[in-house]
Amino acid sequence: MIEQTSVDQVLSHYGKPLTNKNSGEHRMECVFNEAACSDSPYGNQTIRLGDPVNRIYCHSCNVRGNLLTLIHGLEQHSPPDGG
Repeated sequence: MIEQTSVDQVLSHYGKPLTNKNSGEHRMECVFNEAACSDSPYGNQTIRLGDPVNRIYCHSCNVRGNLLTLIHGLEQHSPPDGG
C-alpha cells in the first residue's frame, strides 16, 4: 500500500502540499524537531521526489528515512524510536 502512496498525497493530507513537483526534491521545515531545526529559511528537510523509496533527510537534526518516517514525523513531531 505504501508503494502506491505518493509524497504529494501524504503532504496534501497534512496540509503541506508540494510547491514545485518538477525539481526532483522538495525542501520543507523539519517535522521531527521543529524547535531545533526552525532556523533555516531554505527548509532543512529534503524529500527526494524521483526516488522510488522517497528518501527524506533533515540537514539540521540528521533524521533520515522514507515515507513512513515522514508520516510518523507529521503525526508525532518526532522521529520513530530506533531510527
